[in-house]
Amino acid sequence: VGMVLVWSGVRSARWTEHWRNHDRLFARMIAADPRGYAGYWLAGVEASLQKRPTEGLALLEKAYTLEHRDRGLILDLGQALANHGRFARADSVYREGLQRAPGDSALNARLRALPAR
Repeated sequence: VGMVLVWSGVRSARWTEHWRNHDRLFARMIAADPRGYAGYWLAGVEASLQKRPTEGLALLEKAYTLEHRDRGLILDLGQALANHGRFARADSVYREGLQRAPGDSALNARLRALPAR
């Protein structure tokens, strides 16, 4: 019983390292499922919040290459693109989202808020 408890404690301690901060957690999500978009999306948002906008944009773009239908991802990527002055790409992302949901008021509002092209 003692060995099982020690083994379980060591194993638990090792895995809790991944929960110490968002960067570690999201990196672990990506490592566990490199074809899943959620880890890239969350890592991109976190990088942007941590004042690493170029890294954040790259991660959001990677997430978008894996999943084009998630409305939240479309909104986050479009905003990051607009923040980087990449208005044509933001326009394209919002329009792709509107093809799937033509009446989406948030996507329409974001598209109208982009500078005139």
